Amino acid sequence: MQKNKIMTFVIVLVVVLGALFWYLNIYKKSTSDTATVVPSTEVTTTGSEVVGKAVEALPQTNPFETKVSPYDAYKNPFGN
Repeated sequence: MQKNKIMTFVIVLVVVLGALFWYLNIYKKSTSDTATVVPSTEVTTTGSEVVGKAVEALPQTNPFETKVSPYDAYKNPFGN
């Protein structure tokens, strides 16, 4: 019985140490890859210009100004 507990403890310890080693290796690789220099780009538009372009591209969604019904083209095959 004592031998089973020791073997279980050793197996769990090996698995935990292996997972820790794998995690630390992944962490080291990811931190070295993210430290790259990004070239700066000059911003040529202002925020108000971007918002103006976005508002112009919005579709009409007011149901009181236009007729918006997804059932206009649907014909009921069982009714009149």
